[in-house]
Amino acid sequence: MPGPANVAAPGVQVTNNGIEITDGTNVRATLGLLTPGTSNYGLRVISSNGTTVIVDGSSDVFKIAATGTMTTPNVGGTPAKGILTVTLTTNMSYLPATLFFVLSSDATANTSELCPNQIISNAGAIVFEYEGWVGLPASGTTTTRLVAQTFATTAGGGGTAATYRYYLLQEISF
Repeated sequence: MPGPANVAAPGVQVTNNGIEITDGTNVRATLGLLTPGTSNYGLRVISSNGTTVIVDGSSDVFKIAATGTMTTPNVGGTPAKGILTVTLTTNMSYLPATLFFVLSSDATANTSELCPNQIISNAGAIVFEYEGWVGLPASGTTTTRLVAQTFATTAGGGGTAATYRYYLLQEISF
């Protein structure tokens, strides 16, 4: 196969391995075979300081392995807590990274707050606490246990349930 050929514009060339874009001196983007002699194909973009800014076939990133919502039961008094446990089949035999958000926790529509979260009264007392966490999978299983808890303190509160949005993150390389 012939060597590089200029196409479209200066700084863009087609090689035996794919397409390269240069800034006149350095290759800034590659689409195709990223590492000659391997089967590592993809897109790599290099910033002006030489760092990779887009995944290049060997970068570790998180993908969202599971997402959903869960609503704790109504908290009936003070102190009291509403706990909900959900078990998902995730095919993960390890404890994944997790994000939990409580939705509309301050009775204002369309809000989302990262957990753990507390609602403080005008007097400075904690009225509600919102928590979400992941439990260890049972030995030899591929399930993940999610737990959400709404806690009403003695400072008031009670009488509310809370909806949580969760994200289970799985490390992958691509």
